[in-house]
Amino acid sequence: MGDTKAPLLQNEETPPQPQQQYGPQYAQPGTPVYYGAITQAGNSTVLLAVPPTFSPDPVSMQCTNCGQRIITTTSVITGLATWVACGAICALGGFLGCCFIPFCVNSMKDVRHTCPCCGAHLGTYRPMK
Repeated sequence: MGDTKAPLLQNEETPPQPQQQYGPQYAQPGTPVYYGAITQAGNSTVLLAVPPTFSPDPVSMQCTNCGQRIITTTSVITGLATWVACGAICALGGFLGCCFIPFCVNSMKDVRHTCPCCGAHLGTYRPMK
């Protein structure tokens, strides 16, 4: 017998086709990785990559601005966790100056990641989301 397929009946859907694990939607090894969607000229190919997970420590990644492989520089800035801790201490009776302690603790602050080559802001780690 031949490998013939029966025609679809009325209101019958086509069976789902298995997806290829690797295909044109993935970047080839050795090519630059972009975080986000990129549409190439004359082609509707969209390249996606998972952005790095930021932490309080510097992260090794490829800069989305200059394309260099870098280790981010970090700086601490006052964020939501700092202000929430300040408000909680003040509400619990630490209004005589103790409520300002979170502003002196770096682990309570947000960490801003920047590129050491071009200075672009790459992301922020927030201890409280």
